[in-house]
Amino acid sequence: SKLWEPKNLVRGLNFHLIRSAGDNLEKIINEQKAKNMLRVPPNLLRTSKDSLRITSANLAPVQLLPNKHYNEGSDSDSDEPSHIDWNARFTAISRTYVYRIIADKMPSYESDDSDSDDDSNHSNIEEYGLPFETGKSWRIRCRHEMDKGAMEQAAAKLVGTHDYSSFRGKGCYRSSAVTTIESIAIHSAPLLSSFMARDFGDMCNNNNSQLITVTIKGNAFLYRQVRNIVGCLAEVGIGSIPAKKVESILNAKDRRSAPRMAPAHGLYLAHVEHLPSWK
Repeated sequence: SKLWEPKNLVRGLNFHLIRSAGDNLEKIINEQKAKNMLRVPPNLLRTSKDSLRITSANLAPVQLLPNKHYNEGSDSDSDEPSHIDWNARFTAISRTYVYRIIADKMPSYESDDSDSDDDSNHSNIEEYGLPFETGKSWRIRCRHEMDKGAMEQAAAKLVGTHDYSSFRGKGCYRSSAVTTIESIAIHSAPLLSSFMARDFGDMCNNNNSQLITVTIKGNAFLYRQVRNIVGCLAEVGIGSIPAKKVESILNAKDRRSAPRMAPAHGLYLAHVEHLPSWK
C-alpha cells in the first residue's frame, strides 16, 4: 500500500504530531486563562511537543537476519532462533546517546522550591536568558565553571564491561545489569545568549553560561542508565563529589550509593548502529 511508503508515512506522522501539539496547546491556554495565569499572547505560546518532527524513514529488510545471540554449538533445545526479523531495537549492536547540560554562572537567586525533584537547581533566568533552550537541556546553577577534567576522570572509571546496578533505574526489565560502555566523551564550550549580553552587560563577561555535552556509546543500556550516569558526572563537575569516588559508586552495585538522576530533557538518542548485513 502507498500509505506505508516512507515519504507518505513521514507526512502522515508529522500531521498527527502537529495536530496533537495543537490540541495540547489549546488545553494549556484554556487552563491558564481559567486560573488567570496567561502571561504571554496565545500565538507566542509553545510546548515541547512543537519541536518534535520526523525527518525521514527507510524500509526495513524483509528477509530474516542472523541472530547475534544464537550460538551454533549450543544445546539444540535453546530458545534462541538462528535467524530473526529485523528490529530497530533488538538487531542493533550499539547505541549512542547525547546529553546536554547548561551550567549557568549568573548570580544565584534563592528559590522556595530548592528541594523539588529533578531540575531543582535550574537558573531562575532560564526562560529569559536562553529561551530556545527551554526543555532541551538540563539547566544547572553553579558558582564556577564545571570541571570538565574531573568529569572526564570520573567517566573513564565507567567505561568498559561492568555491573551497572548503581546506575540502574527502578523497574528495569533486564535480567542482568552487566552491559558494555564503549566510550564517554565530554565536550565543554561557552554559551552566551544575545539576550543576556544585551541586558546584563559587563556582568556576563565573566559569567557566561557553559554548554557541557556528554556523549555515551554502548552496546546496550539499562533503564535510565544514561541519565543516572550523567547525574553522577554532573555532581563531579560542580565539585559535590570527587572524581575518584565514582569507582566506589560503581563497585557498590547499589542505586542508593549514586547521586540523583538527571532529568529527561537534555537526553537525545543520536545514533543506532547495525551490522552491515542488517542495514
